Amino acid sequence: MRSVPQHCNLNGLKYKLLNNIIITIIIINLSKFN
Repeated sequence: MRSVPQHCNLNGLKYKLLNNIIITIIIINLSKFN
C-alpha cells in the first residue's frame, strides 16, 4: 500500500460519509413511497 497524504485521506472519508448519507436518504424516501 502506498502512503496517502492525510488531507487527501480526510477528503475521501468526507465523500464516503456524504455518499452514505445520500444513499440513506434515498432509501428512506423509496420506502416511504412503497
